[in-house]
Amino acid sequence: MEAGNETVSTDFILLGLFPGLIHADILVSVILLIYTIAITGNTTLILLICADPHLHTSMYFLLTQLSLIDLAFISSIVPKMAFNFFSGKKKISLIGCGTQIFFTLALGIAECLLLTLMAYDRYVAICHPLRYPIIISHQVSQQMAIGCWVGGALVSLAHTAYSMHFPLCGPRELRHFFCEVKAILKLSCEDISAYEKGVVVTSIVVVLVPISLILTSYSLIFMQVLRINSSEGRKKAMATCSSHLTVVIFYYGPAILIYMRPGSSQTPILNQALFMFDTILTPMMNPLIYSLRNRDVVSSMKKDPWLGWGALVSLAHTAYSMHFPLCGPRELRHFFCEVKAILKLSCEDICLRERSGSACPQKPHSDNPHPHFMQVLRINSSEGRKKAMATCSFHLTVVIFYHGPATLIYMIPGSSQTPILNQALLLSDTILTPILRNRDVVSSMKKGPWLGWGALVSLAPTAYSMHFPLCGPRELRHFFCEVKAILKLSCEDISVYEKGVVVTSVLVVLVPRSLILTSHSLIFPQVMRINSSEGRKKAMATCSFHLTVVIFNHGPAMLILRNRDVVSSVKKVLWRCPLSNCVEKYARRHRSGKEQTCQPPSFPADGHRVPGGGWGALVSLAPTAHSMHFPLCGPRELRHFFCEVKAILKLSCEDISVYKKEVIVTRVLVVLVPRSLILTSHSLIFLQVLRINSSEGRKKAMATCSSHLTVVIFNHGPAML
Repeated sequence: MEAGNETVSTDFILLGLFPGLIHADILVSVILLIYTIAITGNTTLILLICADPHLHTSMYFLLTQLSLIDLAFISSIVPKMAFNFFSGKKKISLIGCGTQIFFTLALGIAECLLLTLMAYDRYVAICHPLRYPIIISHQVSQQMAIGCWVGGALVSLAHTAYSMHFPLCGPRELRHFFCEVKAILKLSCEDISAYEKGVVVTSIVVVLVPISLILTSYSLIFMQVLRINSSEGRKKAMATCSSHLTVVIFYYGPAILIYMRPGSSQTPILNQALFMFDTILTPMMNPLIYSLRNRDVVSSMKKDPWLGWGALVSLAHTAYSMHFPLCGPRELRHFFCEVKAILKLSCEDICLRERSGSACPQKPHSDNPHPHFMQVLRINSSEGRKKAMATCSFHLTVVIFYHGPATLIYMIPGSSQTPILNQALLLSDTILTPILRNRDVVSSMKKGPWLGWGALVSLAPTAYSMHFPLCGPRELRHFFCEVKAILKLSCEDISVYEKGVVVTSVLVVLVPRSLILTSHSLIFPQVMRINSSEGRKKAMATCSFHLTVVIFNHGPAMLILRNRDVVSSVKKVLWRCPLSNCVEKYARRHRSGKEQTCQPPSFPADGHRVPGGGWGALVSLAPTAHSMHFPLCGPRELRHFFCEVKAILKLSCEDISVYKKEVIVTRVLVVLVPRSLILTSHSLIFLQVLRINSSEGRKKAMATCSSHLTVVIFNHGPAML
């Protein structure tokens, strides 16, 4: 019985970082801190480069790609490792292991290629500064980045697919903290010497060749730097190059020791230490190296200090608040992970933490409007005063909406005792304020106010109607979620809400309808005063169109039926949509071929005159709907490689003789009739070609027709059979 219930598990067991280590929890905590610093540093560097227009150059574009690779690289390893350690579950599925191998290899190879291209970028910038904008343009830098990502993905895909197909023997235990190719190959039952040679060749291509190119580039750069007369120029060039060279050494050093050192598979502990340095420490150090040693990045941080300081303050609060031990069920009465909500679960005394300062700083002095107001009053121009006040009022509104809820949440005593109010205030702080702060959104709302008011009016009934408790089965007698259908399921008295619905209906239905009718009543006498009958017709056509839409309240349908431009656009779309196989692809081409050959002057330039796509969709719709309504019997197995009508009809329980006759009629219409038209067209074409005097013209005409005729035979032949 036991043998019958056994199942072969395909999961791998990750033994973790340095198995048997006594203080592994300290090491994992340090790694999580490093991970947080790496995420913060790389994200800050990317945002700085995107925010500062002076850093929108090819060098910094490649630097953002390096930060993206580092973010993805460390995120593909550390979260899974930390989850396995803290949960005690060391297993990883076969698909999860293959996915991790693919991403780690792809990102590692992409970083190797990217560092090489960054070295080439520095070589061109220093050795050929005048030609640098031409050689390394923005388009070229984008192609370089795409090449790195695609190259890494292709090489990784080949190695992942090949390494995962080997049969494995013994317990599937990996002496590693993530799924790595060499650790998996140790479990293989087959001879992997050929594959190991392939790994060596790949290592040479993606490690030794790039590092040789990097060293060559820096040798040429160093020789060029020595020729620079200015000591300031030499320092600037060496500072830029030294940052990149430091990153190259930190990244390529462990990679060479892991993949190129003889007997490296016999030292798993050393390999784990090198992997930890390469995959965890290097992504953390890269942004620090580039930000501290690069003057442009440092000056950008000075221009926009809010980003750097915000990241540092957030990092301190995040790291400090997450180290408290938690008691009881880990349920947060909140709609996102918030510091105060987490601290309520703490087992320790957190009064010192709460006194250390609120999560939101006090309103700075620069937000005080009084000095600005006094200055505005001194402006002589009334237009200038209006413009200045409009700018200040916009900023002051955002300040009030942001600092008001933040003050009530973090600065008012006893605010932790009102979780519902806190959630409402944070909702205003995190959703409403960013909308108000975005001037593009505000200007769009001014241009199209109906959209903003519609969203606001809809938000209140939606939020209010969804909070009622519901009784009985949650079945809606409707084809979509509608407010009145939901309210029928409510257990509470909804009479007050129904009165609110009546008031809203009056405001958004009756009042607009009254205004519309009043407008059209005033328009009609004005139209009658127009002398031109053509003008009256045009005005009445426009008004009647709008009035019809209002009456029927079918906006999209009426736009299609009433507007000539829309109808003509639909016809063009149908004419150009290649959905029909026989009518659109072949009959149109035969007709066009005949007209081009037999009546070339009258043939139109575009040639799109047969709406085959629309007819193909309509003809296909009827058989699809008719064939799918038959009841089916027996196992639903189709002896086919795709869903085909005849294969489905074989499973039917009913008599389908009538439908078969319809199929025959349809085939005659869409196969035999087009085939007859095609043959007739080619017969006329052939007679016309024989009348052409030029042999070159006859060859050209026959070449065009023969290619089309070949396609017809290949398509219609199997269809006829």
